[in-house]
This record gives sequence, C-alpha cells and structure tokens, in this order.
Amino acid sequence: MLLRLLSLHSAFGFFVPLDSGSIQALFGRFFLLDPPSAVCPGDDDGSWHPFCAFGLSEVVECEYNGYQYSMEWYFMEMLRNGPQYLARSPEEAEFIYFPHCVSQLYFALRENYNYTHWQAIERAELGYLVPILRWAHRSPVHQKYQGRNFWTVFSMDLGRQDFPRSAVWLENWSVGSLTGSATWMQDAKIFFTEPDGPDCWKLDTEPVAVANHMFPARNFRVQDSVISIPSRFSPHPRSRRFGGRPVVAFFAGSPNSCARERIVKVLANEPGFDVSTSFATSSEDYSERMWRARFCFVLRGSSHTNNVRLYDVMAHGCVPIIVSDDFQPPLDRLLPWKDMAIFLPTSSIPRLAHILRHEITEAHRWRYFRNIALGSPQGAKGFPEDLEQSQQMANSLGLDRETLWSGLSASRVFDWHDSHFWLLFYADVAAKLRERMLMLEAAKPSAVPPAQAQRWMLVAVRWLLDLERRRENRAALVVECGNSDADARSIFGEELANPPRQSCNMSETSSTNLVLKVSSRCEAEIWQLLLQTSPRILWLDFGSPRDLCRDLALAGWLCFSEVTLQPLFEPFDGPRGSGAVGSGGAVCGQEADPEFQKVTDLFSRQLRPTWQRWGAQFTFWAFPANTRGRFLHR
Repeated sequence: MLLRLLSLHSAFGFFVPLDSGSIQALFGRFFLLDPPSAVCPGDDDGSWHPFCAFGLSEVVECEYNGYQYSMEWYFMEMLRNGPQYLARSPEEAEFIYFPHCVSQLYFALRENYNYTHWQAIERAELGYLVPILRWAHRSPVHQKYQGRNFWTVFSMDLGRQDFPRSAVWLENWSVGSLTGSATWMQDAKIFFTEPDGPDCWKLDTEPVAVANHMFPARNFRVQDSVISIPSRFSPHPRSRRFGGRPVVAFFAGSPNSCARERIVKVLANEPGFDVSTSFATSSEDYSERMWRARFCFVLRGSSHTNNVRLYDVMAHGCVPIIVSDDFQPPLDRLLPWKDMAIFLPTSSIPRLAHILRHEITEAHRWRYFRNIALGSPQGAKGFPEDLEQSQQMANSLGLDRETLWSGLSASRVFDWHDSHFWLLFYADVAAKLRERMLMLEAAKPSAVPPAQAQRWMLVAVRWLLDLERRRENRAALVVECGNSDADARSIFGEELANPPRQSCNMSETSSTNLVLKVSSRCEAEIWQLLLQTSPRILWLDFGSPRDLCRDLALAGWLCFSEVTLQPLFEPFDGPRGSGAVGSGGAVCGQEADPEFQKVTDLFSRQLRPTWQRWGAQFTFWAFPANTRGRFLHR
C-alpha cells in the first residue's frame, strides 16, 4: 500500500501519515546484499563472482565508532536485527540495501598514514568502494532493475559529493546522507521571512566547491533521502515545559561559518540572548541552557546545516530557528516541518532580535513547541478503522500502538533508540524506490529515428572548439588517421578543420585544441597516436569495440556515443559481450577536462536527463593542503 501523504491544517497538530497497511508493507521487503571481503585472483573477466571482488585492496570490518560517523553501521545493524523487515532471499525482496563502511576506512587511513582528506578518499574509493560497487552492479539482483531498487548510506558530511569516483556506480541508486537539495527551502517556500540583503551562501559553499573539481555543486538526486544525526539526548520530562524559559534564544559553537560569525557578532551582547562561542562545560550545562531558552539557533557549520544541534534542541523542547540558505530537513515528505521549526535566510541575521521579539508571537511558539515536544493528545488523530488491525500488528511485532497513532512528537521521531525513526525512514526510502522502479521503462534510452541520427556529440564539440577559437584565439585542428566515410570538413567546416592529414605516423602536433579522428584502420595504433598528438578530443569514427572504450576509461578518457550521447563506459555500457557499442562512432574526452562536461551537457538535456560528473577517472589530483570546507578554520 502506498503511503498516505496527508497535508492537514496545523490545528490537527503533529501528524505522521502512516497507517497500519503502509507500515505492514515495509515488512519482508528488504534484503542486505553483503559485499565480499576476498579478492578474486587473476584478471578481471567481467563476470560476477559471489564470494570475491576484483580490484579489492582494502577491507574493513564495520564497527560502531561514534554517533554521526557510524550511520553506515547503524543501518546495517538495524536491518540485521529487525528480521520483520527482511525478505527470505534477494529474489523475493522489493528493495536491496547495500552495506559498507567506507567512512570508517577513510578515518582509519587518515589516522594510520597521516593522509590528507583527498589522499584518504582516493585510497578508500579505489581500493574498497569502487570494487565492491562494481561487484554489486554485476550481480543478477542488480541487473533485474538496473539498480533502481538499490539504496545505501554514507556517513560522511556530503554524501555522493564526498566520493566523486563512485558517482558513476550510484547513478540509479538511492543514497541516504546528511546533505540534501541546495534549493529545497526556496522550492518549498518555507521561509518565515523572505531573503533580503546580503547572505552567507557563497562564502559558506565556496570552499567545498573549490576543493572538489569533480562535483563543484551539490550532488543530490530526487530519489535520495536526508538522514538525521543521532543525538545523545532523549526527550526528558522537563523538555515538555512550555513556560519557565527566561532566555529568548540560545547558541554556542565554533565560529566556523559565515552565518555563525555574523550571528555571534549581532547577538552576543543583546539582552536576553545566550549567544557565544563558549561551549557548555558539560552535558548537564548544555541541557540546562537549552531548557532555559525559548528558541535555539541551528546554523551551518563548516560543511552544512544538518548537524546534531537540530536534534539536540528538539529533544529539549527548544523551538529550532534554522538560519540557512540551502538546507533540506530529513523526512521532508512525511513530517510537517513548516509547523516544527522556523526557517530564516542568513540575510535576516541583522534583524533576528526584532523578529524573535516582535514578529514571532507566543501563539507561534506554542504551535512549534507542541509539535516538537508534546505531539498530539490522545485521540486527536489516528485511523479508527485501523484500530483492530493495528492492535493485532502491535501484539505480533512488538510495536507500541499508541506511539504509531497518537502522542508522537518530532523529538520522539528523531530518537534513534526507538522504532519511530526507523519506520519513517524505511517508509521514505521505500516510496522513493518504488517511484524509481516505475520510471524503469521511461528511463530506457529510446532509439533515435534515422532522420534524426545526427552526430549530436560532434555538434557539441564544434560549439566548444568554435567558442574557444573566438574567446581565446586558439586555432582548432582536426587530424585524421585512416580513411572514413565522415569528412571532418563537412562536420566542422573549413574554418575549424584545416586540411586534414591522413597518416598514422604523424609527427607531434602542437595544437592545444586538437581533435584526433581515428578510423578502424588505425585502431591498433590508437595509444601511440594519443602520445604523439595529445589531443583535446578523441573521435572514433567506427563502431567502437567495448574493450577499447573500457581501456580508455581506465586511462582517463570517457567515451560517449556520437549519436545517442549514451556513455560507453562502465556501468552505463550494458552487458559484457555484446560486441561493438554505439550505432555509430564515439567521441571521447578526458575526465580531468572541465570543459568536456559542457560538451555532453549541451545536447543531452534534449535526449535524456543529464548525467552529472561521471566519476570514472582514476588519476588522483594532488592538493597542497586540506582544502575541504570542513577542514578550513577562519
């Protein structure tokens, strides 16, 4: 049964749209596809081996190692210890969870070898994550739906963006991570006060964008889910006290973002506010300061806004004031966030004291407080027709019926020690995976009619070369090797393609804007040609053999069909052994070339959704220091 996503007026209070049927639909639906820890001997033969993986050089045993960075372990253990969720076999399962512990390996590498962030990421990805993801893709259960029923979890701060070389393998999967869509707040129209004036968005996001060449922007997909961070606090009876809170608002934390710096500067000396960079002296002191405050600020740290502070303050009945420009909360399709927290843009920081004293009334605060601390009173919500079935299900599965249908609050939902969070998160994942599976047929590449079988990729290449010729005064050159039916001058024009040379034994070419056009006659000499000419673009003007495209990908060259723009590298290139790939030739560019992304983007939006950065290159880009945002200290 599909989830009942109901939108009720705030007078009904906190509401969780799960009836007994939709909860029952979660049981027996999941399967854990455990990756192997053994390395397959010999050369990679392209097939699936259940008990070993090719290229696996790092192995890690998953263990609990702290709240935030143990989420990968949490989800694996919760499914293993919740047999009611598990199907008897992968063939009977509706959803496949892929467990791993790449974050734990990352931290072990940094500690044991004193690696920088990117060095640890490179080794963890190439030696562990990519090999087990490749293993999963070759499994029969993955090929059934091309991975659209697969999901996994990342504990690291930025999810997909933290592991750029793995992105190609996660294209169809659902990913659970701490980060969400950068535009969710604007799209949801959830701001209490509209943005006005200078904000912190560019200052706070630029360090991450500069550090990550492969994913300069947020890499979040509609099928992904945001995960809350497990708090060390559970709801306390004192948290249910609406009065007795003399402090207007509380915040204490490191000034490691623009938003934090500005809010401390504006409110540190404001009467009635407890805002500083002084951390609490103990957990008891921290709890006391939250219990005394009516509102608590939740701000972006060095990486994003979804930090443990949000769940700490809700557990203490302190109404969250989320001051951010690019935050997406967890379970946003299931919970009434507009009635749980106050969302403000960072441009409102100079006006915060006025907003909290004069624009947000006690009636407002009561609505938010009731939903985060009290929940709905007994009998205020529920599904009367479900009472008998819910009682039977609660008795047979050990569930708390009253928790599921009344008295539930946001602070209880995000208490990871109870079942509420897990039920809701699994329901959120299940709904998104079902949507992905329904898109299976629509997502299949459609055949291009003969009348439209233009060389789409080459049109984009011509645009790029012409742009650089006019912008940077760099001449383009098309060098041909071997005879073929496609005349470079008919595609690129005389102004771009100088009279081509048709010799496989050409001398080194000095042009930095070169297209190397190779026919089947010169296929065997392609590696020598690449060394001799150092081309910008490689044009294979023949039905490109699969092994050649795979070898080129390992060398950092990514090939796309010149007609359909379909990627011709793993895992997009289809089952092994199907012979030539592509209905025509292929156009290849270097993964490290930032301009090549523009070539594939130019026309791919017209034919199918654009693939983001592909993450297939295996060359580490050295950085002189840790340039990731969360390691910067202002």
